[in-house]
Amino acid sequence: MTMHTLGDAPSTLEQDWRARGLPTFRPWMGEHYRTPTGITAGRRLLVLGESHYVDENERGMVGTTPPGFTRTVVEKLALAERPYPFFDKIARLVAADADGRITRDRTAEFWQSVAFCNFVPVIVGENRVPDQWMFKAGTETVQSLLDELEPEVVIACGIRLWDYFAPNLEGYSGPAYQTDVHDDGRAIFGKFYHPSARKFRLGDWAPRARRLLDQAGKPRMKGHGLRWSDLGA
Repeated sequence: MTMHTLGDAPSTLEQDWRARGLPTFRPWMGEHYRTPTGITAGRRLLVLGESHYVDENERGMVGTTPPGFTRTVVEKLALAERPYPFFDKIARLVAADADGRITRDRTAEFWQSVAFCNFVPVIVGENRVPDQWMFKAGTETVQSLLDELEPEVVIACGIRLWDYFAPNLEGYSGPAYQTDVHDDGRAIFGKFYHPSARKFRLGDWAPRARRLLDQAGKPRMKGHGLRWSDLGA
């Protein structure tokens, strides 16, 4: 697949996606996402990942958007007996004990308490960065997912994701790198290292996840941007 800049002519994959009407994956919503029970104590938490990947032998799926793909991924990889590392680390951010340990049952309880979706609305090839048009497609579709899910807290997984995502949030101003936390008047959004990043350390990011959840309990301040240091994290 060829990398394209925003000024290039659309790729065939992009044209096909647009011809299908800008489809998105159906998000995962745990059983307790909209209830006062569950690990987040009724706070609607959305985990926003970057993109879905497939193995080389499934490369025919690249650029497509099977509606139930996200839900299948969560069921197979997050709720598995041994959860996939990404889903395991995200659960530990919020639900682990003080030593970072978590049981299989508590991991499952976490994923039944939150929503999950990816920013890029098409499947990406194996072990690759999404093409630029794929990120741009995400900027065109993510708001509809936010409107549907109505999260109070959003954990955005990845600095690269944040660079595309944050400037499109309501009330956001300035370069993406200047802000770690944004309030759009309805939800609090936090920039996190992707769990697969070398610099990701649970001991650094778990306190920030807790501060983000605490911040959601305060009055909304649309357009208010913060650094993690402003929250003491």
